[in-house]
Amino acid sequence: MKKIKKKSLTLIEIMVVIALIGIIGSVLGVNMKKSMDKAKVFKSKAHAQKIEDALNIYYAENSDSPDEIAANTQKILSESGLFKEDKELLQDAFGRPITVVFENGGFVCQLASGDQK
Repeated sequence: MKKIKKKSLTLIEIMVVIALIGIIGSVLGVNMKKSMDKAKVFKSKAHAQKIEDALNIYYAENSDSPDEIAANTQKILSESGLFKEDKELLQDAFGRPITVVFENGGFVCQLASGDQK
């Protein structure tokens, strides 16, 4: 009687497959992290632009001085209705503070990294 040989994977073949999956996973993880950071930077800049626009519109429509507006920025932004969450209006996507200054006749947001929007 002939013995039927079963075709199966050897231990080395299984280890190679697991190693390849690990390498592919680590490469994807690094690229995902870079993409997430880029998305956070984009979100931070967009949020800063939205703050600038809201404060400049408020400044144009009201007679408050720039110093009064800067002192009450949180309140003005909360009452504007443009922002869904009031908790962290003056923070970027990384949780760092956004500074608002009045320059050249308009409000400008400065991100904590030193980059201006």
